[in-house]
Amino acid sequence: MEAGPKGAVLSFRDNKFAKLENLIAFIGKRQAVISLRPDHKLVYRQAWDNAKTRVAGVHKLMEEIARLGGMSVHPLSTAVTPRKRGPGQAMVQSLGCRCGHDMRGG
Repeated sequence: MEAGPKGAVLSFRDNKFAKLENLIAFIGKRQAVISLRPDHKLVYRQAWDNAKTRVAGVHKLMEEIARLGGMSVHPLSTAVTPRKRGPGQAMVQSLGCRCGHDMRGG
């Protein structure tokens, strides 16, 4: 996932999603802010003024996506920090929950 001041772009491993019908319904209900690009990346348009709101917004989005796929959601570690990528952009370097799971999908 990449996140910047205007939103986020999310890609899925091997362009697959566990419960595709849930993802399609999710996109359909939020067409004003979510779209799917031809390269199968999900675009989420949201204004985030700073890195703190960006990380919180990314976490909320990841929670929603995880639930859609039937995954359990863990509390986010307070140690999460954004890594600068360029002017006005940040990418979450490591999303982890308090129990130690890696949330990057790797």
